[in-house]
Amino acid sequence: MEIHKRATEALRLFADSAVYRRDGVVRCPKTEFTPGGERAGGVDDIEDCSLKNFDGEADRVCMTVAGSVFEETTTTTTIVFRPADYTSKENREFVRAKPLDCATEPLQLPLKDIQTNKSNAARAHIGEGAIRFGVLLATLQRAGLVLTKDFKNTKCVLVWAKRIKPDEYALANEKRKFNHFPGTWGMGRKDLLSKNLKKMLKKHPKSGYDIHPATYLLPSELKQLARHMTDTREVFILKPNAAACGMGIRLTASPPIDVKEPCIAQRYIQKPLLINNTKFDLRLYMVVTSVNPLRVFLYNEGLVRFATEIYPGGTTGLENQYAHLTNYSINKHNTENFENPDDDGNSEAGSKWLLSTFKNHCNENGYPWDLIWTQICDVAVKTVLSVEEDLYQKHAAHVGSGNGCFEIFGVDVLVEESFKVSLLEVNIMPSVNTVSPLDAKVKCNFLADLLTLVGIAHPSPQQQQQQPPLLRRSSSKLTPVDPLKPPYPTIGEYLPVLSPHLQAVIKASEDECHRKGAFSRVFPTLHTHGCYEGLVQRRSYNTLLYNWELVKLATWKSRGMVLPELPTIGRPVSTT
Repeated sequence: MEIHKRATEALRLFADSAVYRRDGVVRCPKTEFTPGGERAGGVDDIEDCSLKNFDGEADRVCMTVAGSVFEETTTTTTIVFRPADYTSKENREFVRAKPLDCATEPLQLPLKDIQTNKSNAARAHIGEGAIRFGVLLATLQRAGLVLTKDFKNTKCVLVWAKRIKPDEYALANEKRKFNHFPGTWGMGRKDLLSKNLKKMLKKHPKSGYDIHPATYLLPSELKQLARHMTDTREVFILKPNAAACGMGIRLTASPPIDVKEPCIAQRYIQKPLLINNTKFDLRLYMVVTSVNPLRVFLYNEGLVRFATEIYPGGTTGLENQYAHLTNYSINKHNTENFENPDDDGNSEAGSKWLLSTFKNHCNENGYPWDLIWTQICDVAVKTVLSVEEDLYQKHAAHVGSGNGCFEIFGVDVLVEESFKVSLLEVNIMPSVNTVSPLDAKVKCNFLADLLTLVGIAHPSPQQQQQQPPLLRRSSSKLTPVDPLKPPYPTIGEYLPVLSPHLQAVIKASEDECHRKGAFSRVFPTLHTHGCYEGLVQRRSYNTLLYNWELVKLATWKSRGMVLPELPTIGRPVSTT
């Protein structure tokens, strides 16, 4: 069997030098390159040579691109993004965002600096109606991208829009990424989210899908809600179906309920975990990078948002939003009690914390942080699985093959007194506004990691050429998309069996994992197949990536190394 030189290098990285990580990702060491522009190293040592502004006088732009773990040279390249400077609210000066304190994976791919004329630079398009957050513009600018009004421009590699028309998705591909998938309103609208989660709970009653408080759709389910409230005397919180920032929210403890527009009534969690006698919720950032195969990531840093008055408990003072609601947009108006966080965001001070600060608080006070994080990952995966089939159908109809879309979600969860994590809502296009150094610390790093993760292609002539397969296919009769059974093959035995097309699917997934920065991949991993058996759509690409996790594990074991204890997400499910 003939093996390409770059495939030999890939096998060496995986089979000889791989370190099995606890999240199921095999990581390769940095590869040294000869002089001539290509080199290894992290992003921090790259000189900032981007434009001062999009409309500046500079004629040339500089960007850094990353290659593939399967290639010796940076032939296939994606743009590396770095955290942008942000504008200080006090003196309007630009300030460098501070690095994260959470676990961050260094970029371990071949890197190359590219200088080009501004007229030949990669383009980014920000659609009509999309908020032009300063941190987004600065992140694009620092990476060397130039804005364009024409998203059909052949050099346009990123389309960042508020909404995308169905017929426009046909333009999405690996070289032009769109920031939405068709069909994600199944999570982003509160009524549709409730419907989909109820459907999964009914279909899989033993699957642990009780991740969302009881919810009624109004006005159609007013009678059922009134009956529930009469029988249980529970408090409900009313939310508009598609509003954000706390708009239109109110609490009620008894019927009748006056409903002027369609909304949901969600059971109010009356025994939340408290810190300093105040309520809080967690804002997590989730990214879906592919629908077929399904790939889901969670950011390791997030925000903890506090109410600004003491929580009274029970049904007391339901009209006091500062005590019962945690929305920043509401509590910032409580001028007497709202406290801005400190500059570092590492201390337990202020009305907003870092997620990593909450993690430290849990560990210091004997709270089960590992259990909380495991449930957060489980909630994220199950939320996406509730709409997976619809996403796949719409993606096939409007986008077709290939991987030209990604989507970010703001996932809001609440930790109960019993340490159970409950999903409150999911937000499409969460705000990346930086109103404080703490916000900038999270969101500047998040945007840079996000855009690096999803693989924004550099429009170089090299990438227009068709790349040869990683390995030439052998004559083995093994069907690569069938579920593997022990004993599992090693990488050297498995990769040659795959067609060039299936090799490309694995290459895209593995390269993405090597660009993940402060993200954790929560689906797929080595254990998610067992946890979500029956919930995941049985498609060949989903099976392929799960097989690949088993193959990496077999390769790792073949070296005689002891398998570390793997974390679990959720719990094994019994499907009916």
